[in-house]
Parts: sequence; C-alpha cells; structure tokens
Amino acid sequence: MRTITVEGIVEELAKINEYMHKLKERKQLLMAQLEEVIERPIDKNYVNIGAAKISWRRSIKINPKYASMYAEKYPELAKRIFSVSYRPKITALERIKTAAETGKLPDWAEPEAVKDLLSQVEYEEKMSVTFQGGENNE
Repeated sequence: MRTITVEGIVEELAKINEYMHKLKERKQLLMAQLEEVIERPIDKNYVNIGAAKISWRRSIKINPKYASMYAEKYPELAKRIFSVSYRPKITALERIKTAAETGKLPDWAEPEAVKDLLSQVEYEEKMSVTFQGGENNE
C-alpha cells in the first residue's frame, strides 16, 4: 500500500499541471491548423464533422482607454454602443454602421463621432469546437 504525503500530492499536481499546459499548447496548434484548412459555410455559422460541431462567433474589441475617452466625449452614443465595461455591443454597432452607410443616423449620433468610433473598433471572429459530450473546446 502506498502512503499519501503532501509532497507526493504536490508532485502529482505539478505533473498534471505540466501535462495540461502541454495539452493546451497542442490544442492551440490544432485549432490554428483547423482554422487554416476548414472553410466557413456561407449560409450558417457552424458545420458538423463527425461528433464535432465547429462554429464561428464574432466579437468586437476597442482599446479601453479610447473607449473611456469616447464615452466622456460622446455620452449618448457611448451609452447605446458600449456595455458597462466599454465592450462594444455588436448589434448596436452594426445598426449604427448601417445607418451611417445609408445616411440615416439618429439625432443623438454625431456623424463625426460615428466615423471616429468605427475606425477604432476591431472585428474579431473566433471558432470553437464542441463534442457530443457538450463540452466547449474553444
């Protein structure tokens, strides 16, 4: 029978931690390879391959310093575009972008402010793979 010691547990946890780190690196490499070779379907945001569901989701980022300054300068527009953490709301930003393109901006949205804001945001798309067990593997 094996005696359990604190040192033994810590050693085992360190091994597991190292293994998890290696697995995470391998997973990132495989996800990058998958992203290079798989084509996103035009008609939907996911594709099923075997037991995996590969999906794409969009997010938007902006420098928090700029977002804070923007909120002070244009509070009405910022209130409608940003969440409390100054993370842009995708649907609100898409609506204001469409309105700007069609020349139908609401009264509260100054054209200069909208143009400036749209030049600062970065669109980002992330892919995730979900297996039938329901575990998300982003």
